[in-house]
Amino acid sequence: SLDAINVTVLTNRRTAIDLAAGRPLLGEFMRDLSDSGDPNQGRKPAIVINEIMADNKTAFMDPDEPQEYPDWFELYNASGLYIDMGGMYLTDNAANLRQYRIPDGVTIAPRGYLVFIADGETEQGPLHVPFNLSKDGETLVLYDVDERGNQAIDQWAFESMEADESYGRSPVDASAWVQLEAPTPGQFNQPITTTEFVYLPTISTINACY
Repeated sequence: SLDAINVTVLTNRRTAIDLAAGRPLLGEFMRDLSDSGDPNQGRKPAIVINEIMADNKTAFMDPDEPQEYPDWFELYNASGLYIDMGGMYLTDNAANLRQYRIPDGVTIAPRGYLVFIADGETEQGPLHVPFNLSKDGETLVLYDVDERGNQAIDQWAFESMEADESYGRSPVDASAWVQLEAPTPGQFNQPITTTEFVYLPTISTINACY
């Protein structure tokens, strides 16, 4: 055939990954049948909780329900591969590890962000969790799938927040959490507000530039 095909990336001797859709190609001739089929080989997936807003009043509108401003939090994939999050769990209740099972088919792109809406309205879509965040502070946890023993992938115990106040990982030191001057859902965390002005250098040598 003269039709063009897309070349995919083979990882860990398992199967090819469609980089456009982020889904594995399941042809068994491409899979190492002696392994478990676990693309992480039991390792913790490289996903972190990246930003949280626990008292959203006007900062970020619910993309699935106009004029609603629910709490939200953001996850970040620090790896260079798509990660299938189906079967992982999110919770803000230490006594209920399986408070919300992320539905099958939810993936997070390489170096990508995924914003979850904490409004208790799961019928609005897979990125809506069945709990709200407390503006007085609590602990948010992301747990791994059952097959990998539900290890805690990441968690953050945050303190009280003011309305429309956002906290996120520092772009300078990812282990430190800082208050962001402006929320950045689905984007790189910015600790300071950018300016619309561009400041050009002063040329001090006469006739240096024409």
